[in-house]
Amino acid sequence: KKADNKLQEIGYLKYCSKCLHRKTSRDNFTELCVCGEKMEVGGPLWLGELSLPSFLNTILNDIENLDYLIGSETEKLIKLVRSEYGFPVGFFDIDKICKLVGVKSISSNVVMNELSSRGYLVTKVHYNSRGIKVNSEIKEIMKIFQSFK
Repeated sequence: KKADNKLQEIGYLKYCSKCLHRKTSRDNFTELCVCGEKMEVGGPLWLGELSLPSFLNTILNDIENLDYLIGSETEKLIKLVRSEYGFPVGFFDIDKICKLVGVKSISSNVVMNELSSRGYLVTKVHYNSRGIKVNSEIKEIMKIFQSFK
């Protein structure tokens, strides 16, 4: 029964390459985006959490006893994966947003600080050096990027 319940966490990501809007879905039917463009569909993919913070905390506690791993790329990666917990599926590519709104490339830290100062939760992703997860819709993110013009 537990395994059957987990199957409910498999679905699809619908994505608009024009306005970068995205949403998760249980079906893989194409549909029109809020901007009128046809959305692309990715999946099937896992819509649930990628990790458990308690498990990652256990690993980090173990690392504290292994001098050769303290400050290592392994430790940084585990901390980054832990920071992604609770965020929506998918991510936003900073360079794609910059291009879409017509601004020069902005550093990840500047973007994250600006989003954070406006009350959004934001983190880098472990699989794309220019990718972020944020608890905001793309429209709001684009407004913030436009302020860098």
